[in-house]
Amino acid sequence: MRQKFIDQTIQHYRNAKNKFLLLREQYQNLTLGRQTFIVFLIFLGMIFISFSVYFIFKERPKCTYGNCEIGFGALSFPDGTLYSGGFYKGKFHDFGTIRKPDGHYYEGGWKLGKKHGKGKYIYPDGSSYEGDFLEDQKEGKGTFTWPDNTSITGIFINGEPEGKATVVLPNKVSLEGSYRKGIIFQGKGIYIYDDGSKYLGEWKDGKRHGKGSLFDNRGNIIQIGEWESDKFVKEYSIPGLPK
Repeated sequence: MRQKFIDQTIQHYRNAKNKFLLLREQYQNLTLGRQTFIVFLIFLGMIFISFSVYFIFKERPKCTYGNCEIGFGALSFPDGTLYSGGFYKGKFHDFGTIRKPDGHYYEGGWKLGKKHGKGKYIYPDGSSYEGDFLEDQKEGKGTFTWPDNTSITGIFINGEPEGKATVVLPNKVSLEGSYRKGIIFQGKGIYIYDDGSKYLGEWKDGKRHGKGSLFDNRGNIIQIGEWESDKFVKEYSIPGLPK
């Protein structure tokens, strides 16, 4: 019995060796172009197999509580993100909260995996938005609040204020203006620049026009006076303010 097994193993080895030698001979008889093409196909096959193995065995989200297919449950992701709430066909649905390790947090409505309906989103810097969502976007009536407690309330379209909106400063002073694509267009309002500086005052046709103040990113006054078509034309003198 043992000898028969050994003989079969040796025979299988010889057959495999003969097939390999035959394939090698056939490969060597091919033109250089065909040899290169075969090597390329083998390379692609190895890449495909590698990616397949990765996606099969990579760490996946784990349902740590309840039913994460249809119903209520909690889902933990490999990066530390945690979702708790409703599910439908494996997607976030109805009401739920999601917290990410970098500080992003959302609680509110969901529809098939996307933020939808009433909700509140908190950003890592402490700013927040509370209001309507549609297809993962701020869409509808809502309020965005900056870390210094300045807020803007109005209608949001594609994530930005659009139309009439009211800005409320930390000292409770209200400024009403008209916005286009998130930028104050007419009236009184605030605009925060990429470097953190901000202009607070009057606007006309999307430009600084009228009385206003320009602050640096720390809240210190840079200029205070009057603007015309985005140009500073008159400076106001304020006692105690360095020039």
